[in-house]
Amino acid sequence: VLDAQRGLELGLCERVFAAENFALEVQAYAEKIAARPANALTLTKRAMRAGMTLTLSESLALEARMQAQAFEDPDHSEGLSAFLEKRVAIFGQTKV
Repeated sequence: VLDAQRGLELGLCERVFAAENFALEVQAYAEKIAARPANALTLTKRAMRAGMTLTLSESLALEARMQAQAFEDPDHSEGLSAFLEKRVAIFGQTKV
């Protein structure tokens, strides 16, 4: 049995939220994730799930196809432009 801090140290989770502010911190974190490009998040989740059963070669091929698909998404252009212009990106909610 691991506590939250040990799970964080082992890389099993990305963040640990304090009990006294749990709901507020989780809500803020969820909003931060929701502001990201939806297609990129969807593709990332698909690649992670598939990678659990694929060989390395198959995983790399899948990720290459997904990367090409992500580059075609308007959110990719927006993210790149925002980065170069040093501004916050405004992502749409396009579908994969």
